[in-house]
Amino acid sequence: MSPPPPSPLPALPAPGITLHSPHYIAHDPTLLHLKESSGNWSNKYAVTITQQGAPYLEAREEQRREMVFRTTAGEEVLRVVKQVHKWCGRGEEYHGMRPDGSEAWHVKLHRRLTGTDYRLTIFPTPYDEQTMLVQNKVLEQEKGILWNGYVAATMSMHEKWKHMHREDILNIAPGMDILLALGVCYVRYDKQQTDAKTAAAST
Repeated sequence: MSPPPPSPLPALPAPGITLHSPHYIAHDPTLLHLKESSGNWSNKYAVTITQQGAPYLEAREEQRREMVFRTTAGEEVLRVVKQVHKWCGRGEEYHGMRPDGSEAWHVKLHRRLTGTDYRLTIFPTPYDEQTMLVQNKVLEQEKGILWNGYVAATMSMHEKWKHMHREDILNIAPGMDILLALGVCYVRYDKQQTDAKTAAAST
């Protein structure tokens, strides 16, 4: 059963979080829909991101383990690079890269018997001394991002029983970096796709 529709989130304390362009800071409560536009049989994934039904961004795996987010005009705004450690037992890592090649944020998955921890770090200072957490079951949604105790974003799958292709709803608080929220939402998506493929291969 899907979670209830998300309610608008209160604004983060000023000045909020700006990791990418100031153009991608939520000024109002922001609700984005991420709809998978390729089937699970493909090794490449494409996601269409809309706001109030209008195209907002597109994301596509342009190279192996590199998900690129672009505007509808084709301008790159975010690249998520996945790092896999096959033989040492370490969890996957995801690097959120700005168009200039600098790293804006980093997520490391720590897999345990009871679940998976998302260890999120954002760059540069003054953010690297502040607490960013990714937790399950936040405000009745499947996962959320917390910044110094404030809910910065929540994410859940939307009416999963109705759709052939997956659709996620991303709820973003005013003052939150939209591309950071999209990046963490993609990490969750990719982790779940990887788990599903692993489970299918073992049956």
